[in-house]
Amino acid sequence: DSTFPRAFPGWVRLHLRDGRTLEARVPDSRGSLTCPLPAEAIADKFRDNASRALPPARVDELERLVGGLDTLPDVRAIVALCRG
Repeated sequence: DSTFPRAFPGWVRLHLRDGRTLEARVPDSRGSLTCPLPAEAIADKFRDNASRALPPARVDELERLVGGLDTLPDVRAIVALCRG
């Protein structure tokens, strides 16, 4: 009865030492069409992930360039910043 791939449901079930079981379900994950992330959350996620591989100055520049992608003449600058 999964709704995947129309939705991305999630759930967690915890079995506690005292014998209780706690469970929570969400019908659609954050970031989906029905539960979109705000722009700042997307930027935060980008910065967090990019900072694992790139120095802060490159992360900042990538964020700036991608933020203006619609006016960027080509993507070579973005590709260059992504290389290690």
